[in-house]
Amino acid sequence: MIISKTVLPILLTLIGIISCTSSTVGPMTGGSGSDVEARAACIIGSIVDSAGTPQVNATVRLRPEDYLSGETVSASAGKFKQVNTVTDTAGVFSIDSVDSGKYVIEVLSGDTLGVIIMCEVHPGDTVKNIEQSTVLPMATISGYVDIENSDPSEVTVRLYGLDHVVYPDSNGHFFIRVPYGHYLLAIDADSYTGRHEDSLDVYPGGSYMYERFGSSEPCEDWQCDSLFVGIFLRRLVNSTIPVDSVVVKRDDRVVALNLRGLGAAHVSPMLNNLTALEQLDCGNNQLEDISTLHSLLSQLEVIKLDSNNLTTLPENIGTFEKLKILDISENDLQKLPFSVIGLSLTELDVSGNQLCDLPYDVDQWLTGQVGEYVVSQRCDSLRQDMGKRSLGYRWQD
Repeated sequence: MIISKTVLPILLTLIGIISCTSSTVGPMTGGSGSDVEARAACIIGSIVDSAGTPQVNATVRLRPEDYLSGETVSASAGKFKQVNTVTDTAGVFSIDSVDSGKYVIEVLSGDTLGVIIMCEVHPGDTVKNIEQSTVLPMATISGYVDIENSDPSEVTVRLYGLDHVVYPDSNGHFFIRVPYGHYLLAIDADSYTGRHEDSLDVYPGGSYMYERFGSSEPCEDWQCDSLFVGIFLRRLVNSTIPVDSVVVKRDDRVVALNLRGLGAAHVSPMLNNLTALEQLDCGNNQLEDISTLHSLLSQLEVIKLDSNNLTTLPENIGTFEKLKILDISENDLQKLPFSVIGLSLTELDVSGNQLCDLPYDVDQWLTGQVGEYVVSQRCDSLRQDMGKRSLGYRWQD
């Protein structure tokens, strides 16, 4: 049975009225006014995913617009009203006994999908119907807190209208996963007089970097370097891998970065901000291209890219004057840029590729570097592949 868009709001209203009048949903705290006023409004909504599938048992939280996690009293309206509930088998939720005011409704479907609904209840409202809402991929807010004379463990990072509070790590970094939307961020510390607030917009599946209270100064210290590494790790593997475990620090800067075996299919250009980096290990991943690291590569002394899916190297690799050690073994390289002959390396590994028919100058340079390199290549498999293609074989990935 297909329900038209004109009929759906009526059905939701009827469902909501029945639900709202039968029981009070979720725990509720405080609230001003009489019991008649408190039960005057019932909020009704429905939640679906991008395919239109109702989201069953999704978490629904209602908080006042000026609510901050951990606080119970609003300076403007007395006690906060808080309601927690879930959607039913039709993806519908209802929240009973809501006073007039502005609210934020956060809906989470599992750990990856969510939506924020802004809702205002006016005096005299009895039923507040909300248009059908769609949960979309969660967004990430990443940041660095640098409050003078404050231990990062004393700092709290919260979002108005949501029941979220996070504590920066020992380096001052924090990460919050939230539904897409517009937010007001509040940062407090015991030794910080006043509250630092900033508004920001995040998009479905996107990432927002909140750096040094909005500063865009280039990295010049450990805090900035480690922030970029930390954000990259969260985006890459969505885990809590500590920054300290993948970096080498010297003179308050990140000088070596070990991303080996993390399953990376790409390397974010944000790593170009690591202006003191000397060594990069991206071995045993799934990289097909490293062109995003345009400025980073030219400053490195050691580059390890073995056991990936690389088919090309940067055309300007011969200009990497600092490069001394290069490992590009076990990839899918069939050629090298002509500029490679400008490199002066102390160590080079090209084994396990398909470097079987190189131009004379490149061949001579490579022979001078590693000797009879062809014996370490997969030339037989390349020739077999080329022969099968010439016979008209159709390949299935």
